[in-house]
Amino acid sequence: MTRNTERLHKIACPVLDEGIRRQIAHYVDVLCRDNVKARLMGSDGHYFPVPDRGEAVRQAVMGCQVPTVILLTGKGAETRQKRGIEYIDCPSDVDYAKEYLHEYDVQHGMDGMSKVRALLDVLPPRKL
Repeated sequence: MTRNTERLHKIACPVLDEGIRRQIAHYVDVLCRDNVKARLMGSDGHYFPVPDRGEAVRQAVMGCQVPTVILLTGKGAETRQKRGIEYIDCPSDVDYAKEYLHEYDVQHGMDGMSKVRALLDVLPPRKL
């Protein structure tokens, strides 16, 4: 997907009034929050908002009952996010996905430990 550079216009001007500056800074802060548009699709096919991005990824992963494709759009591997005029550290979507996929695997016995547990079941008990 390419950005619209043919019809895009940007205008800059100084904002001298401190009250208006605070109001604009507030609007920019609200617009820059990464989790504002996080949505999950419910079992009825309708989407509902989830305010915390990490929790949205967790619910998407943990809610899978059958093989599923989960599409995470937005941050990718970025670990910093601009809020207003500051940058904050935050987990990347990759970090969230790895963490919750591991949690899913552990809960469903797919963490690779099933072979170890099976082996331990057939070994004779260790004498102390």
